[in-house]
Amino acid sequence: MNQKTQSIPTGGIECFNMAKRYKVGKKSYNILAEIKALETRGSTIVFSNTQKPLAKVVSTYARSSADGTKNDDFESRDLIRKAALKSLQSNNNESHKMIALCGMGGVGKTTMMEHIKKDVEASLMFDRVVKVVLGENPDTIALQRAIAKYNYLEDLKEDAEDARADRLRSIFEGMSQQGKKVLVIMDDLWKVFDLKDVGLSPLPNGFKLLFTSRYKSVCTQMGVRNDSIFDVGFLNYEEAKTLFFRVVGISDGDDPSLQRIGEDIVKRCGGLPIAIVTIAKSLTDNIQEAWKKALRRLEEDDLTDLEGITHRIFEMSYENLKDDNDRAIFLLSALFPDDFDISTEDLLRLPRVIGKLKKLKLLDLSGCDDLRIDEGVFENLAGLEELYLKSYYNSPIRFTKNNCEELEILSHGLFALEVELFKNMVKPQNMSFKNLERFKISIGCKLNNFIYGQSNALTNTIQLVGDCNELSECNINEIFNKTEGHYLQVNKMNHFEDILTNHQDPFSNLTVLHVSKYADLTCLFTVDVASGLKKLERLIIFDCPVMRTLVAVENGMVGAVRLQKLNFMSLSGLPELESFCDNVIELPEIVEFILGDLPKFPSIYPHVHNTSEMQSLLNKKVAIPRLERLYVSRMENLKHIWPRETVDENINASMLRFISVEECKNLRNLFPLNPLPLLKHLEELVVKECHSIEVLFNMELESNNNYNSRLRSIVVHNLGSLKELWRMKNVDFECELDGSLKDMCKKKLVEY
Repeated sequence: MNQKTQSIPTGGIECFNMAKRYKVGKKSYNILAEIKALETRGSTIVFSNTQKPLAKVVSTYARSSADGTKNDDFESRDLIRKAALKSLQSNNNESHKMIALCGMGGVGKTTMMEHIKKDVEASLMFDRVVKVVLGENPDTIALQRAIAKYNYLEDLKEDAEDARADRLRSIFEGMSQQGKKVLVIMDDLWKVFDLKDVGLSPLPNGFKLLFTSRYKSVCTQMGVRNDSIFDVGFLNYEEAKTLFFRVVGISDGDDPSLQRIGEDIVKRCGGLPIAIVTIAKSLTDNIQEAWKKALRRLEEDDLTDLEGITHRIFEMSYENLKDDNDRAIFLLSALFPDDFDISTEDLLRLPRVIGKLKKLKLLDLSGCDDLRIDEGVFENLAGLEELYLKSYYNSPIRFTKNNCEELEILSHGLFALEVELFKNMVKPQNMSFKNLERFKISIGCKLNNFIYGQSNALTNTIQLVGDCNELSECNINEIFNKTEGHYLQVNKMNHFEDILTNHQDPFSNLTVLHVSKYADLTCLFTVDVASGLKKLERLIIFDCPVMRTLVAVENGMVGAVRLQKLNFMSLSGLPELESFCDNVIELPEIVEFILGDLPKFPSIYPHVHNTSEMQSLLNKKVAIPRLERLYVSRMENLKHIWPRETVDENINASMLRFISVEECKNLRNLFPLNPLPLLKHLEELVVKECHSIEVLFNMELESNNNYNSRLRSIVVHNLGSLKELWRMKNVDFECELDGSLKDMCKKKLVEY
């Protein structure tokens, strides 16, 4: 503002020099109006000492218009826009179900698309308009999520891309059947994209597609007819000149000398809107010397190709920035991915060049391939609050000793951290984690997302692979009580407490726990630690060669251990496992159980009169009243799922809906002689690679009982000794079985 004020000429203004007095007065009036607008804006700003929330760094591809300046009133643009709108208005015309705006980068395709979108919305031509940006490397999941948001869905719950696409297709077909008209805009198409991935192939009735792209050939491969492709070309000279002077704020006759220089600058821009607008915005101070310098820079290399001219203009735009903060913002903008929607908040939180950014709040270096950080980069970032250092595939950031020392100091002020420390000879040793509110940290391995349920990624996760003493010394246990997901693979650790702090509830927020490859771990929890797992919902343990039990009793403690929210458990590769718990363990909510490579157990469920509890896994000390899905595999000494004798129907199995048994070579018996009390809810049975089974159902039913069954599917594969599916005693098939049991016995056997 000061520069604009100082640029107002003060000499030669006499009473009768009306032209000059008018120009000076007009400039002064415009500056006063701008000051008043700033004062009005300032009066609406509310200042607060409240801590701002953590930022969320995600790649949301929702780019704004190419130049942000109104240029749709030019005749060359108006004709194209009207022709495109006419194509969209045509009813039930297969040739115009897809249209495209094509032209080189920066010519204004996205700007025109935005104007078309506004016209369509204002005219109510379509019931809904959906807009997404594809970009050079489209992310299918991000596109599906963006389209779902336009359709008022919070998110798609399906995990697989195909399932998400099917869900969108179902939604679109429903809209089509209701007679809805929908326009789907796909901006910045670079290469052929399968519309099936977003549920739009075949395109439902009432739906139309609008692409913007640099490449006609890609649009035709997508199915756009040649007569539905509209070329967005360059502005003619008069239009280009009008756009330039509109941006710099000069009208005809304001300053003839500036006008002449401006006209020569426009000629050098070749009618490319992005070049015109960029250089014009850098010259809005209307200082003649700056305009002359800009023209000299454009003339000195005699650039003829538009790409070279555009690069030169962006270079000049950067050089014309007078404030160091503005230059830093310009450079930092280049760190974001192509087509990234950079919010003002993100730019304001990145005020200076990396390494000199004393006011920097957030630094995201995720996805940088084989990044090396210069010494001193972290040293001056005293105000940094959020740091994201996730690697690019298997190329982690290379930390030097100095990097680590700087990071250790920096860590005291962080409350958001995402970092991977693997493949590094040097690691930070004295980091402080206690102030962290949100974190994803891996030490010794690559950082992977913990997925809980359908697609809910946990916020605070820790993955540890390494030596117990080393991990204890790095202070990571400071935040165990805030951690939702743990992945642990630790050597020289006898039980979980070896890496704990003295915190009263070290795992009070733990939701998911993965434990693997513990060479020395004999038990996972003590009773005290297990009792503190109030939120644990998923437990996965595998490849722990000496683990004897999950919960060990110390000092003669008695009473039941209750994991009240656990709903999923997987145990595999535990050759020495003998029991769940030395005491009674209650798992009231568990519905899915996976068992594999547990050679100590000849039976899963016990005989009702069996006193040798150690022979069965789910004995009377294990309460699992709601179990619905049971998977058993590779248990070489397993002879029975249930023993052949009578079984207590109340023990842990009456809610089972699905049973899968695979690769149990010595398994002889699946069910007891009277299995029907266990089959009240059983719907599916899968048995594979069990070579000792001769009969699946060897039934000896009690008389005077009516039995019902929901069993609808039996799948068997490679049962070398199988002789009979059903063997029934004490049954007059035609007289004593009710209808549902007859249907069960007559089910078609699926064998492959």
